[in-house]
Amino acid sequence: MHSLDGYDEISLTSNAQVISSQEEKILSPADFGFDTYAQEELSGGKSVEDAAFIFKSILKGKGTPAQQHVGIANAALGIKCMCPDKSLPDCVAEATEALKSKKALAVFTKLMTN
Repeated sequence: MHSLDGYDEISLTSNAQVISSQEEKILSPADFGFDTYAQEELSGGKSVEDAAFIFKSILKGKGTPAQQHVGIANAALGIKCMCPDKSLPDCVAEATEALKSKKALAVFTKLMTN
């Protein structure tokens, strides 16, 4: 998967191409239930430390709506890869729940401490 404007992930700044063993398709931000965002709304910071801080902030529920939505969209496609029979809206709902309930933060914390 990659955004058609050059990102190597779902950025919600443009449409994205998704290729799997089942299909190849173009998804828009609206397919995830989100708006299209400007690149400026998704700055990853100026250093690896900045990016790590932003990532942890998103997992703690303190990211901007744009940052949270991009995280959810990428997690949703990860879920879709693991469970191809699930619909994209169901995967988005599952990813949203994991972020809002802080389950995603708990899994990340566990991974980082093991």
